[in-house]
Amino acid sequence: MKISIKTKCDQVKTFILNLIKDYPPNSRIMSEPELSQQLGVSRVTVAKALSELVAEGIVYREQGRGTFTASPSSIPKTNQIGCLVSSYPYPIMGNPFYSKIYNAIEEEARELGLDVILQSVHERSGVDFVMPSLIDRKQIDGILLVGEISKDIVRKIDNLKLKCVIIDNYYDDIALKYVKTENIEGAKSAVDYLLKLGHRKIAFIGGPLERNSFSDRYVGYKNALKQAGIKRQKDFEIIGDVNCGYNEALIITKLKEKPTAIFAANDAIALNVIKALKDENFAVPDNISVIGFDDIEPSSETDPALTTLAVDKEKMGKVSVDILKGLINDDRDIESCELGVRLIERKSCKEV
Repeated sequence: MKISIKTKCDQVKTFILNLIKDYPPNSRIMSEPELSQQLGVSRVTVAKALSELVAEGIVYREQGRGTFTASPSSIPKTNQIGCLVSSYPYPIMGNPFYSKIYNAIEEEARELGLDVILQSVHERSGVDFVMPSLIDRKQIDGILLVGEISKDIVRKIDNLKLKCVIIDNYYDDIALKYVKTENIEGAKSAVDYLLKLGHRKIAFIGGPLERNSFSDRYVGYKNALKQAGIKRQKDFEIIGDVNCGYNEALIITKLKEKPTAIFAANDAIALNVIKALKDENFAVPDNISVIGFDDIEPSSETDPALTTLAVDKEKMGKVSVDILKGLINDDRDIESCELGVRLIERKSCKEV
C-alpha cells in the first residue's frame, strides 16, 4: 500500500485509526517498522503520526514495550454527531413527519454544543451501502439513525461500536438504544375510539409489515378488536406499500359488506383514503369514518379535517439527542424511550 507524499502523516494516522477502531483498551498495535513496511513510508513519518496520536490521547507508548490503544474515555471528542436518514420514499425535508424530528434534533444539539452532520441513505437495502467516511473513520462522537433504515445498514453501523440511537424504529436482535412511539397502544386507542363511537365494522389499511411501525400498529388494531370481542374480517385488512391508501380504499368501496370506519396506519395513508372515498362519492364521515396516526400538518388542512393520534415529533428529536449525549458521556443509566400519543378529534369520524 503506497501513500501519496502530500498527506503521508495524515493517511498513516487514518490507517492506524481504522486499524484500532475495534481494539479494546490497552491493546498493542503494530510496531513502527511494521507500519513503515506495510505502508511504504519512512519510520520518521510513522513516528510523527504516532506522536500526534499520543498527543490526542488515542494511543500511548511504553519504552521497550510498544504502542497501545488508550481507553475510550481518553479519546478526544469531536463535538460532532452524525444523522443518517432514509430518503425513501422522499427526502427528509419534504417529509412532514421526519422534517419535524430533524429540526428538533438540530435545535437540541445546538443547545448541547454539538454540530449535526446530515447524511441521506438512498438504498432501500443495505447490500450495496457504502459507509460514509465520517462514520467509517469515526470522525463523529455518535450517530442518530432516523426512520426506516434497513437492518443490514444498522448492523454494519452497530459493528463499528459507535454510540448510536435509532429514531422511530427498532430491531429486536440489535441491541441499540431507540426512541419510538408507543405504536401498539396508540393504535389500540385509535380503534377503541372508533368502538366508543359505535363502530363494529372497522377496516385497517397499512404499509408493509416489514416496517416495525406498521406491524406494531396492525397488532394494536387486532388487539383492540379481540378485546372488544369482535371477529376480524380479512376483507377489511389491506396491506399495501409505503405510499398506499388510495387503491386500497377503492377495494373497500367495492366490497359487498363495507366497513363503517377505517383505521389508516399513518396520516399520509389516511389522506389518500379520504381522497379515494370522495372520488367514489362516499362521504367522510357520513358514510365511512377515517382515523389516522401521526398528526402531520396536512391532516388539519384536509376536508374533512382528519381525526388522528398525535406523535410528539419535537420531543422525539430532542430526547434522541439527549440519549446519544448520555451514551457519548458513558452514562450507564441511559435507557431507550417510548413516547405516548394523544387523540386529536377533528371532523373525519362520527357516531353510528
